[in-house]
Amino acid sequence: MGTISLPYTFVAGQTPTQTQWNANPATIATLVNGQIDKANVDSSGSDGIVTMDETQAISGPKTFSGVTTMTGTLTVGVDGTGVDVKFFGAAAGAFSLWDESANKQIIQGATAAGPGALTLATGELTNVDGGILGRIDFQAPLDSAGTDAILVAASIWAEADATFSSTVNTTDLVFAAATGETAAARMRMKKGSLVPQTTDTMSLGTSTLNWSDLFLDSGGVINFNSGDVTVTHASNLLTVGGGDLHVANGQGLVVGHTAQVTSPTAAELQLLGTVGADSTMIIGRWAASGGSGALDFVKSRHATIGSFAPVVNGDDLGQVVWYGDDGNSMSATARVLVEVDGSVSDGVVPSRMIFATSTTDDLTERMRIDSVGKIFTGGASANAFSSAGSLSLYQAANDNEILTLKSNDVTHGVTTDTDTDTYGLMQKAAGTAGGLQVEGYTEGTAAIIGSATSTADNTTKGTGARAVYEWYAAKKNGTTKGNVGADGNMAMWAQNDGTVRFIFDAEGSGHADVEWTTYDKHDDIALINDMESELLLNEDEAQTDRRHALEATGIIGEGSWHTENGKPRAMVNFTKLSMLHHGALIQMGQVYEALMKRLELAEGKLKMLEA
Repeated sequence: MGTISLPYTFVAGQTPTQTQWNANPATIATLVNGQIDKANVDSSGSDGIVTMDETQAISGPKTFSGVTTMTGTLTVGVDGTGVDVKFFGAAAGAFSLWDESANKQIIQGATAAGPGALTLATGELTNVDGGILGRIDFQAPLDSAGTDAILVAASIWAEADATFSSTVNTTDLVFAAATGETAAARMRMKKGSLVPQTTDTMSLGTSTLNWSDLFLDSGGVINFNSGDVTVTHASNLLTVGGGDLHVANGQGLVVGHTAQVTSPTAAELQLLGTVGADSTMIIGRWAASGGSGALDFVKSRHATIGSFAPVVNGDDLGQVVWYGDDGNSMSATARVLVEVDGSVSDGVVPSRMIFATSTTDDLTERMRIDSVGKIFTGGASANAFSSAGSLSLYQAANDNEILTLKSNDVTHGVTTDTDTDTYGLMQKAAGTAGGLQVEGYTEGTAAIIGSATSTADNTTKGTGARAVYEWYAAKKNGTTKGNVGADGNMAMWAQNDGTVRFIFDAEGSGHADVEWTTYDKHDDIALINDMESELLLNEDEAQTDRRHALEATGIIGEGSWHTENGKPRAMVNFTKLSMLHHGALIQMGQVYEALMKRLELAEGKLKMLEA
């Protein structure tokens, strides 16, 4: 390109003429109009003219207005030395920036309009199921290992899930990852669900990296193995369906508290609370049948759960224990225990149930029911002479009441001997000797009433007779029972002070301690005749005066006269009757003696007459 020389030089203080003023612009115009073209410009230096068809390094800021089209490769900066590239949006504050110092792309939204946005769009005119709308790939193409290392390691893409239409644009967001191949789809985000690409391949978190919380909406469901087991939520309710809920051995299930309590034991299933409702368990069954809910205890000697090895005599089968706080710890205060009670065979496991309570630190057996239904109290464990359903009461060496019968409407007041509401009791008759003492207490007259009922009669009147009411008396003979010895007392009745009033001995003789009564004011034979006559009369033939006389002597019980089968009957005092018979014999003896004296006198007089 040519050079420009100035035809006129302006001088200070001089006023140029029009010709002079136009001389310099005219020279410049001549040069530009005729000489500025590609051949006449310098494009080689950094300060040269920029041309359209040459590769040039341009330094310094450049501003382009209007539409600018570049048809070749555009390189901004050089490897290792970059520059910022910034694109402004139509709204204030919106731009896209390649930040060379941070080596990252920044897309910023408008100051007043919201966030920056990146749109990945497809050019397909018809989008069908499986078509990709946009994709982001993650790769390490320069990795020195090569092969799999330089493949696409991860991707995210949007994939059509149906053929698009005016009303359909169903799309999945697919997440792909690789382990030794080009990244493959692993998970899809669909409308309403987040699903793995294949079954049993994805996890939320790991054993070392965990999520903090999981929030599910009302009615949410956790579904295992396509419905095999589900955990379903409803209002204030979580339901496990389709299978069992297992808690691993060594772990616990605690209801009502944040941790297990370890006193008295570190039980793995605990129901804890501070009021009745949160510390109460119900086992119920609602069904149109006779069955009920159950609490089952299972015991096996096998070391593997679910396998079988028979239990043996004495093994515990299950127990319920009650504890109370003693101020320092939980102390056992009562227990119900079930044990094996004999030999075990196929289908046969005999058992006994033991009830224990405590007054000290140790639980003491108070009652047991054995395998055949025998009941024992006080720790007794055997009774060779009992059978199923029997009751054995054991009181160790104690001598007080062993069986007490009470009623709250009894208040007899004999409190020196027993409680005022006790109407019957049994206890040892004498210390270490034993024997049974039976006592009855009443506010009325009858303290003990015996009754026996039979469905047949025994009319034998001999030593082998039987009766509705029977009493037996025996004496030890070796290891068994024998007869009471000669003249031995079999039964007796006595006053409370110990004064014996009546005895039956081994020979069947009765002995009574009685106040003897004579009937000196009465004709004994006449009384006997009156008694027989009255008992043989018809009802309408009774002689009231004679009956009153018999009652006055005590031979007939006062007011005991009654009629049975049209004949009079009465309670007869056999003791006084025997006294009356005795008196009658004496009277008859006296008459006999008088008659004998008169007979002897008459015989004497007869002999004198004969002489």
